[in-house]
Amino acid sequence: ENSIDENKRLWNEMLAASPEGQTACLRAKISLDDENKAMRDPVIFRVNTNPHARQGRKYNAYPTYDFCCPIVDSVEGVTHALRTNEYHDRNAQYYWICDALGLRKPLIEDFSRLNMEYTVMSKRKLTQLVDTGVVDGWDDPRFPTVRALMRRGLKVEALREFVKVQGMSKAVNFMEWSKMWNFNVQLLDPSVPRYTVVSNTLKTRCTVLGQIHLEAGTKLLHKKVPEMGSKTYYKSDVVFLDSEDVALLKEGEEVTLMDWGNAFVKNIQRDSNGVPTNAEIELHLDGDVKKTKYKLTWVPEHPDSPLITLNEYDHLLTKKKPDPEDDLDQLIAPVTKFSQTAIGEVAMKGLKKGETVQLERRGYYIVDSVEPLTMIAIPDGREKVNHLSAKAQYLKTITPSDKDSSKKDDLQAKRDAKAAKKAASAKK
Repeated sequence: ENSIDENKRLWNEMLAASPEGQTACLRAKISLDDENKAMRDPVIFRVNTNPHARQGRKYNAYPTYDFCCPIVDSVEGVTHALRTNEYHDRNAQYYWICDALGLRKPLIEDFSRLNMEYTVMSKRKLTQLVDTGVVDGWDDPRFPTVRALMRRGLKVEALREFVKVQGMSKAVNFMEWSKMWNFNVQLLDPSVPRYTVVSNTLKTRCTVLGQIHLEAGTKLLHKKVPEMGSKTYYKSDVVFLDSEDVALLKEGEEVTLMDWGNAFVKNIQRDSNGVPTNAEIELHLDGDVKKTKYKLTWVPEHPDSPLITLNEYDHLLTKKKPDPEDDLDQLIAPVTKFSQTAIGEVAMKGLKKGETVQLERRGYYIVDSVEPLTMIAIPDGREKVNHLSAKAQYLKTITPSDKDSSKKDDLQAKRDAKAAKKAASAKK
């Protein structure tokens, strides 16, 4: 063993980051043969010559994470240290350091690490996705980071409720995203205004017979929450319907135009691909809205109508429950972002970044930018794909063989999850 003087000399060499000091480290003298490997004379200081984010090159020897935590927790008044159970073997080391330094010992509470479907939670693997350009950054809406979830429209209250429901379980914790987004929808439904958009790329221009040009009116932003206020909207002699809606109609079929009344859709014209492009609307405002099969959204042709980019995001990975040994590159889904341009009603021009709204018959969206006006779809926890969504348009371009392959992947993922659950039950 080194003498005390020799250890002091080596410590000074570490502080100076000399060539000899860079080969040394400071260890806590506990045991060399403890059953708990975390107690076998662990390293507590080592040399790092990389510039510190705040201190630059002022210091050369830095404490390890395991050495810092008990000291900082005790000095700063932490009463309960909440740590995932991968640190369980280090708990004894944590308490030993407190005892050796005569510090108050916080109470450690272990809980299982959170794992979410179709993603990874490892910082190393998430960094890989950022560095390789698979995502746009740490706040990419497809990421499981808090920044990304907030950008995608998750409310803090929903996140808190999701965490509360999990509890402090020590068992393996594998959660589905739908649970979190269901909590979120419950908060959004009574608290966000309603607006209307129609696809700009798949729109049907309709002439409304007998209707005057741009007739202004007002309606509530939320019918069940009148205190939210009202907005100006316009009926007009020319309106746009979603072609995906018109494609479902029979010639002359009676429909309900939302917040207007019943009408007959006639003289439907289609392009060479069979997509509706033009039609005539004959109002039938005395009609019974309860008897129509389709309730359609519409927007007027207005010079001030904003063009809006609607972005939708899907899971990053194709495997529901990735294994640690899986090659991440092989699991990345080929397409995870879907976009479409929409025509919004004039009242949407005043929206601000970060505002959350409901687009009628489309779902909830959050404003991601104002210039240009861009919105991100907020998941609602349902698996069904809305026929007006950009993802629905993308799915139409997939060949039958691609769909069969996707179904096989989903089936295999379900089988893997079932096998893992069965194996976990057998261990208990």
